Amino acid sequence: MEAAVPIMRITLNDAVIGMEDGKETLYTTASGNDAVFNVVDIRSNTLLRSFTLTGVAQSWRHAIAPDGTVYIAAINGNNTPALWKYSPETKQVTNLGNPSPGDKSLWSMTTDDQGNVYIGTYDTGRVVKYDPVNNTYHDYGTMMAGRDYVRSMAYYKGHIYAGIGAVGHVVKLNVETGEKTVISDPVPGILGVQPEEVPFAYDMAVVDGYLFV
Repeated sequence: MEAAVPIMRITLNDAVIGMEDGKETLYTTASGNDAVFNVVDIRSNTLLRSFTLTGVAQSWRHAIAPDGTVYIAAINGNNTPALWKYSPETKQVTNLGNPSPGDKSLWSMTTDDQGNVYIGTYDTGRVVKYDPVNNTYHDYGTMMAGRDYVRSMAYYKGHIYAGIGAVGHVVKLNVETGEKTVISDPVPGILGVQPEEVPFAYDMAVVDGYLFV
């Protein structure tokens, strides 16, 4: 009898596309004991470079700032969050530390016009802002009492729209004042279900002034 061969699988949970050195470039992180961040030339299907993210197990979200910096919302192997960045100028990755002590993971992320980074967490359901100019974090707190996840996120004209789970809601956050407004109360009626039956607000995007969830 031949020895069994283990199945090897690489998991890519998320990717973003930007421009680097004038080329359309894909950025993604392969899960593993030490996850690997990859930079890929889309047109030639060529791996340009890769980086081991020491201690990171996986990433469920990447975001690109206006200056081209790629941010990686990472989950460490010991179930703690970490934020990393990749510079297309220096071709280096940097560990920016834990943006949300007390949480287990980072699930969503977006940027604004000034290059600030907004991150959604589990299991306190918080939104945290990273200011790259001052290299500081600002905690906006839990978006909705009793809800664990900020699973999706979008930015539009001074507001973060935070998609909540495991019961779905959408919270509008004023990033200047910190004011929070739940805007999803009509959704159960639209769907014809009870409020507790609305599923995760799993993903979202703003297109032509409309928020799609």
